[in-house]
Amino acid sequence: MLPKPSLLQHVIYRVFRLRRLIATSVLIVMAGAALSLGVSPQISFFADPANLLVLMICWSAIITGSAIAFPAGWIDALTASIAFALLLVATPYFQIALMAAPWTGGGISERLAVLLVFLAWFMLWLLVMAVFIWAGQSLPFGKRRHYTRLTSDLPPDDVRRALCPLPDTTVGGRVCGPEGADGFFKVSYTVADPGQHSFEIVKKVQSYRFRVLQEDRHTRQSEAILTVDGRKTRSEMFERLEPSGKGTVYHLVELHDHFNLLTAIGFWINDFGADHARAYLDAATGRATTAIFSRPGWSPITAVARALSRAGQS
Repeated sequence: MLPKPSLLQHVIYRVFRLRRLIATSVLIVMAGAALSLGVSPQISFFADPANLLVLMICWSAIITGSAIAFPAGWIDALTASIAFALLLVATPYFQIALMAAPWTGGGISERLAVLLVFLAWFMLWLLVMAVFIWAGQSLPFGKRRHYTRLTSDLPPDDVRRALCPLPDTTVGGRVCGPEGADGFFKVSYTVADPGQHSFEIVKKVQSYRFRVLQEDRHTRQSEAILTVDGRKTRSEMFERLEPSGKGTVYHLVELHDHFNLLTAIGFWINDFGADHARAYLDAATGRATTAIFSRPGWSPITAVARALSRAGQS
């Protein structure tokens, strides 16, 4: 086993891999601040460009910190940004209400004002998260292509063994069974996510049936059959291993018919295909991986729920 990645390597990897989440979250908040100018440009706090700049820097730092600490918590980060943006649109109304408040003889204290705004954002965040998850799971996405591109310092044959499931092989926790008469073989892997009740990490084994349709040394077409919500679905994969110098550029095109909107957003915003491939490439070479896929699926909300659950049991 090669030396484990340093904390700095984990940080750099997570920021790079979750770059779409960070950029999207910041853009959403900046859009909310900009829209507040349309509500009341005269009193909007963001009429001053310097305040917009401070907002961008601060929210970038918050979302980046969340991505580093909770790399699997993309729903929390994205919905928190949406809730904050909605709150920012209404900023002029908050300013008027707070300035007109009769408490303490002409307004309320700054601490109380901050607390009220924070509570409003938190309640709105929970509402947005519930609507986002419900809508995302309810809206089918149909057949869509998803693209992954990854550069490795390994030669094409080694990349193939790491990333392309083969019968009777085990790589990085991915276990492939024997090939049947129809060409299919079972592929199983383990994910670690918080349980629904105790919020402790629970390991779950997931599996699908896999078959190679055609291949040569640098390309391969395959299919996977899996069961989602009680129905069987089919996915197609087209892989190309392009020699590049001493390494390989790996291209993957996936055609799925079982993604809903939530799954599709998560796949893209987490750069999941490349992260998934990184986990297996590192495992094949004996490296301790920085891949998010290999980490427990903690999010800010589940971490808080776990802490409260433990406190209630003590």
